[in-house]
Amino acid sequence: MLALGLNYQRPTSLSDPFDDFTEDMLAEILKTPDEKMTRCHYQDILGPFLPAGTYEEAAYFLSRAFDHIRSHDDDGLDLVTSLVWFISEYQKRLEADGVLAACRDLMESCFDQLVASELVAFADFQTYWRDTFNALGIESVPIPALTEQ
Repeated sequence: MLALGLNYQRPTSLSDPFDDFTEDMLAEILKTPDEKMTRCHYQDILGPFLPAGTYEEAAYFLSRAFDHIRSHDDDGLDLVTSLVWFISEYQKRLEADGVLAACRDLMESCFDQLVASELVAFADFQTYWRDTFNALGIESVPIPALTEQ
């Protein structure tokens, strides 16, 4: 597993800050072992649409979400949106935790993997990278110097 160096434990509860989940839904997410988590679990936890947890609750799952993309190409494009939102929303917190640069590197690696797997066309990738990162307020993120596939 990728190690970002975040020192957060697996949460025993999710606070549902936007009141979008039932208690049963939150319990189902939490009772799912790490190795059985799916793209949908990570999207529910990380966001961007009404995430089930706060930064402290969700940070534990960040490395695992990146790992999920590495081992599930077919989920990559869907899960990338959650990761981009989480990183942009909590940019200052990730920086304070000393992992923002590593998150950016991992995002670049994810996009590289998606382009290599031909799930994303190179031109689409360039547009997605620029528009997504810049529109979400992640500052000074250069488009990776990939060669067209």
